[in-house]
Amino acid sequence: IQHYEPLLFHDSYFYRMAKETYYLPLKWIVNSSWANKMLGKFIGRRGPVVIPGVNTTIFYPREVKKDESEKVIIALGKSSRIKGLKYLFEALNIISKRYDLRLKLILYGNEPHLAMLSPVRTRYVVNPSDEELAKLYSMADVAVIPSIYESSPLPPLEAMACGTPVVTTKY
Repeated sequence: IQHYEPLLFHDSYFYRMAKETYYLPLKWIVNSSWANKMLGKFIGRRGPVVIPGVNTTIFYPREVKKDESEKVIIALGKSSRIKGLKYLFEALNIISKRYDLRLKLILYGNEPHLAMLSPVRTRYVVNPSDEELAKLYSMADVAVIPSIYESSPLPPLEAMACGTPVVTTKY
């Protein structure tokens, strides 16, 4: 279990349907103490917690060429409300107006149309392999994870394993 999924739905029907899946006769492995706490609170059952790890044979600091005249930001480019991309765009809009910086945003995922919504120069990398993602993290000056809900996300751990500072929300 990677999240407490009912929180993702505002519609009462889908909320209930998501909640009912927890009553299926399945064995649980939960990826965070937060998700386990939510399951205990709302379902009355908990499972063993296994925290995901990062493959450090792939995610490690890479020797990459950096353009020192620009600040590169990397983030997951996903339109789901809980991923908080709109908040990143709002922050970048403020920063770009307030400071004289050359900003470049690298988004990754499978929704390349999101690059057009960005207020700064943006490159969208569609479905990068872990190897490519590790190089992108190493190229970046900062990784931003603006999610409003997460359970045990890998992107901040992967970025830090590559030596990239992380700015994130208190999810």
